[in-house]
Amino acid sequence: MKVNTIHPMIGLVRYDSWKSEWAKKDEIDELCYISNKCSPEDVLLPCKLFFLILLLMEVEFF
Repeated sequence: MKVNTIHPMIGLVRYDSWKSEWAKKDEIDELCYISNKCSPEDVLLPCKLFFLILLLMEVEFF
């Protein structure tokens, strides 16, 4: 699965360093990095805060 973004992600120093260690760099993407380097808490906390802010602001995004 590839992550499609509108703008290319730049300035990801740790990701670029991690990716440079792999032999097949074209098969490595951001989701592989997240799966390999991030714990569930690293992702859960920002998501909970982000969605809580959306709920408090009563923003509709559907």
